[in-house]
Amino acid sequence: MKRFGIMVVEVVVLALTVVGGVLPVYAAQTGVLRANQANVRAEMVVDNQTGQILAAKNSRQAVPVASLTKLVTLYIVVQQIKSGKLQWNQRITVSKAAAGLTKDKVLMNVPLTAGKKYRVRDLFQAALVCSANDAAQALADAVSHNHPAKFAAMMRTQLQRWGIQDAKMYTANGLDNGDDGADRVAGVSKTAKDQLSARDLVVVTQHLLRADPGILKMSQQRQITFAGHQYQGSDQMLPGGAAADPAYHVLGLKTGLTKAAGQCFVGVVDVQGRRLITVVLGVPNNNQNARFTATKQLLDQVTNNYNVQRIAAHRPVRGARTIRVMNGHKHRVTVAPRKETAVWVRKGARLQKRVTALPNHAKNNQFVAPVARDQRVGTLNLTARGLRCMDGTTTIKLPVEATQSTARLSWWARLMRLV
Repeated sequence: MKRFGIMVVEVVVLALTVVGGVLPVYAAQTGVLRANQANVRAEMVVDNQTGQILAAKNSRQAVPVASLTKLVTLYIVVQQIKSGKLQWNQRITVSKAAAGLTKDKVLMNVPLTAGKKYRVRDLFQAALVCSANDAAQALADAVSHNHPAKFAAMMRTQLQRWGIQDAKMYTANGLDNGDDGADRVAGVSKTAKDQLSARDLVVVTQHLLRADPGILKMSQQRQITFAGHQYQGSDQMLPGGAAADPAYHVLGLKTGLTKAAGQCFVGVVDVQGRRLITVVLGVPNNNQNARFTATKQLLDQVTNNYNVQRIAAHRPVRGARTIRVMNGHKHRVTVAPRKETAVWVRKGARLQKRVTALPNHAKNNQFVAPVARDQRVGTLNLTARGLRCMDGTTTIKLPVEATQSTARLSWWARLMRLV
């Protein structure tokens, strides 16, 4: 009878998981939370500061990403501006090829006229907020001097520098190669599509935010003014949008949609005081807000299955308050992290904390005296069941410094301590 009861519970749990999509599915007992939305091709959530992976599904599988390609394009534009090759207020002349996209009423565009000059900042905003394909192409033309194949090569090279070796990149705006008008890459199939994985897009977003933190101010606009007219943004998860949720403070970032890619969205979201990067790819196009609903459900899985444990800066951490000292007047000194952080810990699990001494100043994990106050003496290692980061590590590390000092014992005092 007891065994029969256990089997009934197991069957009920399995049914709820498969039918309702309510219960989380784990990759393994020690793995990260496995996202379980059957209608999403690939998805991922990562803490932007620590790189901790909170949920993932098919995250390394390269798939068509539609307009999410523009994140790479915009990164290259930011780098061009930082290097002085472009300026935000510079006016660039739009080519016939880029202006030609404007005529396609099916595509997301802003009105561009061939031969007319437009500000880089205005084109950048249109590509980011409104997902304007012609604006993204105009920027790429300015960078590559109207050589689309050259710009595609620049995109691939940039991705390779970040360790993304298998990306397929053909267009600056995410359209199929054949839909990019006169700017399509010659010698490549018209059906060729830009392809990245969910993990790749997290990497791209991290680099973009690092290169230009101010991009989030731009991405929070629900509408922009371009050439004297107002255009609505495509991110409906922003506050006031049709898919906004008061539980999650969305700061942007980029939508994507083609028939092959389905609905896609990369989001930057503040949750419980932490900034998360979310990715959903290949959401069926059954309603205009499907990608945002999928993002909300992904965030729900994270918040329902994790607690945030915060580590304050300059305050000793319970369970890792001291470090052992060799040949010092004090056997131990109190230590504290130099900066704050937080760890997402699976509910029911424990955060493990351990301080290790700096190897070049240590012997048998003891810091060799003398120790000065505020001196870097070691590392606080934070681990928990299922913790995994983007760099492949399973530990979040913080530098720790001594909050008190101790002098080195004389040779005589050291000898007496041994007696």
